[in-house]
Amino acid sequence: MSKYFKLLAIAGVVLEILTMSHIKRKDHVYDIVVIGAGLSGLISAAALAKEGMDVCVLESAEFSGGHSRLVYSPVGLIDNGIKFFPDNLKCTQALEQLNHILKVPIEFGSVENGPVTFQGGEIKPFIGFGKEAPDFHRELSYFLEPRRLELSRSVGQIVADLALGLGERFYPSSLVTKYQGHEGKIQSVMVNGQREIFGREFIHSASPKILSALLDDELLSVRAKQKIAKADYWTILGLDLFHSGTVTESQFLHLLNGTTQDELGPSVGLFHPTIPSVKNDEDLIQHSQWMTFVEQEAGEDPEFTGSALKKIKRQIKRAYPQALEGMISERILVAPLMEVDLELKFDQRGALHGIPNLWLAHGSASQGLNIVGSIQQSLLVASQINNMQKRIASPEKDQ
Repeated sequence: MSKYFKLLAIAGVVLEILTMSHIKRKDHVYDIVVIGAGLSGLISAAALAKEGMDVCVLESAEFSGGHSRLVYSPVGLIDNGIKFFPDNLKCTQALEQLNHILKVPIEFGSVENGPVTFQGGEIKPFIGFGKEAPDFHRELSYFLEPRRLELSRSVGQIVADLALGLGERFYPSSLVTKYQGHEGKIQSVMVNGQREIFGREFIHSASPKILSALLDDELLSVRAKQKIAKADYWTILGLDLFHSGTVTESQFLHLLNGTTQDELGPSVGLFHPTIPSVKNDEDLIQHSQWMTFVEQEAGEDPEFTGSALKKIKRQIKRAYPQALEGMISERILVAPLMEVDLELKFDQRGALHGIPNLWLAHGSASQGLNIVGSIQQSLLVASQINNMQKRIASPEKDQ
């Protein structure tokens, strides 16, 4: 082993020791153990911590936020992929509820969204798919509202604030390798295969697909595992482009497709206002963000994802022939298992059927779609757990 790799190995051990040393004594029982520090997990954790509960958030990565974190770009820090909020009642209610747990509330206003498409040699209003709707029509429909909401703070900023507010309750580099049960309930989780973390309630905010591997058959039935395996999982392919100068003044959502139908399907995208480069304020850059959906297996094939990303570029160039000339840079996002059509059963409180203290804070358990579904579900789970704890505590208060 080279000196470089030896140093990496030593650094990894030190990081794990520091991470796990913050976790309380081995026999400590947390009120809430949250698995996953993406947007959903952070929202649930922050809401319950605000109610005074002893919360622990476990994240396999070295950072919080998951696919909702801020990333660096030629125009400064930006959201990691399109973070879209349609102007409808479900969305406004979700944001208003979210404001109750944020230290700095979000302000939001409505703007026209279009959407528009390229057809017959010009940009036109998009009027629908007709008989040629793609397989991920449900996922695309989320973006096709006539108006959308613009937020005063980016999703990445919100995520960063939520994580900061959790302080030592957040434990990075903590991979959950097993849920351990006792008498039909989750008793603890194994972290990094060596440390047992005990809790009373467990919130799973990561992809539901990994539940099959983390739960024994005694806890999650074979039938439920089959449902998880057979669910339609979509991977989001995102493309951030940084154009030299202004491509278009239109900030309507674009839905673009080629002249022929194929398995790759259409893409959606937005052009943001042109702003100066962070390196040289005399260089003006327009940032555009694009995305499409591909089936899980296809998303694991580099050749297929490469073809899908090339098609997005062809779609853009067809609508705006000069858009890709003099490009500053581009950035690719592959977000697997982000959209799921899942049909698991939940009890009347919202916990996973048959496991009364395991809750799913993932958008797939919500009737909402995309980021709004994730916010709705995480707040619902926090509310249900909080109400349950109050009912348990109320007899003690009456005595």
